[in-house]
Amino acid sequence: MIDSGRAKHVRHSGPMLRLLAGSGVACLTLASCAGPAPSPTLLPIAPSATLTVSPEPSATVSPVPSLPPTAQPPTPTPHATPIAPLLPGKAETLGHIWMIDVDHGWGIGGATLESADHILRTGDGGQTWQDVTPPEPQPEDGQEKTAIGAFLDADTGWVVYAYRQFHIIPPAIVWSTQDGGDSWTPSAPLSIGELFEFFSPSNLTFIDPQHGWVMVHAGAGMMHDYMSLYRTVDGGRTWDEVVEAGGDQIQVCPKTGMAFADADHGWITRDCGGVMDGAFVDVTLDGGSQWSSVQLPVPSTEPHLFDSGAAACAVSSPWLFSAEQGALAVRCVTGPSAADVHPFLYTTSDSGSTWQATYYPGGDLRFFDQQTALGLSRTISLTRDGGRTWTRLKTVNWDGQFSFVDIQTGWAVARDQGQVALVKTVDGGRTWQEINPAIVP
Repeated sequence: MIDSGRAKHVRHSGPMLRLLAGSGVACLTLASCAGPAPSPTLLPIAPSATLTVSPEPSATVSPVPSLPPTAQPPTPTPHATPIAPLLPGKAETLGHIWMIDVDHGWGIGGATLESADHILRTGDGGQTWQDVTPPEPQPEDGQEKTAIGAFLDADTGWVVYAYRQFHIIPPAIVWSTQDGGDSWTPSAPLSIGELFEFFSPSNLTFIDPQHGWVMVHAGAGMMHDYMSLYRTVDGGRTWDEVVEAGGDQIQVCPKTGMAFADADHGWITRDCGGVMDGAFVDVTLDGGSQWSSVQLPVPSTEPHLFDSGAAACAVSSPWLFSAEQGALAVRCVTGPSAADVHPFLYTTSDSGSTWQATYYPGGDLRFFDQQTALGLSRTISLTRDGGRTWTRLKTVNWDGQFSFVDIQTGWAVARDQGQVALVKTVDGGRTWQEINPAIVP
């Protein structure tokens, strides 16, 4: 087991994590391994440090009426063989987790580190997992499928599939469940335009059981990330293409995140890699049909950061607390060294008319309320005052996909140099314990 004050040595090795329940190390296999994996090195906790910064974010909602009931869409390819279930007791991989509470959560995994085509469910905090994969047809001609998901609670979720090799997937549907994956309903097929070079969904999000969006990448080139955005207002039974790939809206630069406050107000963030000076967030006020680009102000502490050619800035981790209040991360790089990285937390309380930019330690943002958040990377940091000050809780030497259900309790699928482990914290990330998960019937 991981020592209570130390962490396994693990780093990013791809989209999935190996859940090996062998002896001595969590190779993140959902069952027993053929043999023990070599033990990675341990990294002691780093001393705490306090960082100072300044202000923060709240607001309202305007719902969109649901579509009238429609006929139940037919199951696609009714005679196709579905993806084969994972076998209890066999070593498998767990790539991503979404915990709902201290006991219940969802995962996506598969037979290899590269595959991610099975939907998993836990009811005991990640110790055991059941395979609840929808009856998605098996891939053809030696292809491999991957899945992305969105999960509101222990019973409600949505999943969309794509081919790993960036091909068109026929038909493109979104599966939904309201009973924890015991049964799944397919959506009507998503429309795929003639300009699609491939079908690669990256962001699937729901704000309630009816309203959701999925971003699908369709082509790329010359700093363009051609994408379509689909919206549902009937729980995922039907999807409208509100942004078309190849159109004139938000097609420039790779997309890094998407968030919605309600049925109307949403953000998309981008990383332009220095091709465009400054930092931007794309904003919609009508549920995603129309988008406008909002330029963020330069931080007062670094007034020349957005000068022509001064920095390559990426915007990510969008959070919307309401239609008016939100936060996001901006990371600007001015050179090759660690000292040339400038991370900022941007917050607004007036729908983006004005912004407050404050320094933060970096990493993915996880807000629990408008004042309390974690910065999650190899350095785990905490703010309790909306980002004005940050306390460094721990430094680890692995890359993780984190899932926190409250300020104390969280999980991470951890990776480093081919090693993988499922780890858990009950003290806000200060210490991590290793879990040996298993597939059960």
